[in-house]
Amino acid sequence: PDSPAADSGLKEGDIIIGLAGEPVKGLKDVSAILKKLKPGDTVSITFRRQGEIKTTSARLVER
Repeated sequence: PDSPAADSGLKEGDIIIGLAGEPVKGLKDVSAILKKLKPGDTVSITFRRQGEIKTTSARLVER
């Protein structure tokens, strides 16, 4: 709730399979991709929800 991921439409149970045009196989991939980006960047997110592939985007914020 009240996060860039939630604002982008991601829901609990969604499986992220791509971030910023790069494939994601696990949390290490997500961390490596995010290290290349900066707050304010908008990234595409490809995810699987109940067997269906969907795409959305989110603006990164500083943590």
